[in-house]
Amino acid sequence: MSVRKFAGVVGVVLIIVAATGLLWGLTLSEPGLLGSSRTVDCGSALRIEPMDGSSKLGGKYAEQLTDKCADEALLRRAIFWPMAGIGVLVVAGAVLIRPKQSPALSPSPQT
Repeated sequence: MSVRKFAGVVGVVLIIVAATGLLWGLTLSEPGLLGSSRTVDCGSALRIEPMDGSSKLGGKYAEQLTDKCADEALLRRAIFWPMAGIGVLVVAGAVLIRPKQSPALSPSPQT
């Protein structure tokens, strides 16, 4: 396998891992009343909204849950967006950068 093909494969793998990390669901463990805990689905790192209905209904913890979900998504964004950018750069480099072609030696015509 050539270096260009290997770089292309590594770039594609980085892009796939980054996309998976950004689209993977975020869950937040929120302690409830009397020590019981509940989990809140926050969507993904691309779309942050507590999916327990509190933000749509205007519950008393809606703003706090949204802020906590945003904090959880910030870490994922900080890791996976640069990873996706590096993957795109590596794939672009593998596709666009060509090795320098040396002129072929051709026999000189004899007259």
